[in-house]
Amino acid sequence: MLRGLEGRRVAVFVSPKPDASRVGIVARALQEAGARIHVLSESTASDEDFQGGKYAALVLVGADGGRFEKDQRLVQLARESLASDKPVAVFGSALDVILEAGGVAGRTLAAHGPVKAVLEGAGAELVDEPIHADGSLISAGGSADLAEFAKRSVAEFSDRLEELALDEMSDQSFPASDPPAITPASIGGVAPDGRT
Repeated sequence: MLRGLEGRRVAVFVSPKPDASRVGIVARALQEAGARIHVLSESTASDEDFQGGKYAALVLVGADGGRFEKDQRLVQLARESLASDKPVAVFGSALDVILEAGGVAGRTLAAHGPVKAVLEGAGAELVDEPIHADGSLISAGGSADLAEFAKRSVAEFSDRLEELALDEMSDQSFPASDPPAITPASIGGVAPDGRT
């Protein structure tokens, strides 16, 4: 198990239909790392299932071509995840959701053919890699290997979530309101009793 994912809840959405084999590849990799998977489906998921606060990370898997089914609840979930700097992994046509959520401007992405021009027009920089990580956003073109995408997503998610947990612990241990014991002004200064 990877510490960053252990016990964390991860939402997975696969389109154009919830293909069991594609869901299985991603879910298995995440579960082996200790994550708890929640597979979202437009037809069976409630509005509450699309609340960003329920998940530590989000995975969207699309096809090599065609359009991704964009439920507005899913777009909002992606928007919330990106705004919270939670790890998000997108495969193939799932980049449509990130585009609609306003999350591509200023990002470097790996993208599949049909959306390349649209992504560049929205301010994304495209890289010639099958899978690419830009901070907390992992992207893969639709021709990338899904198992490799799942493996890379697990590694990136674990690292990112562990980093966030350490930052949170540090903030709790050393609140911003507590001044440091040594300040830049005190370095090399004279002590009140005249000693240096």
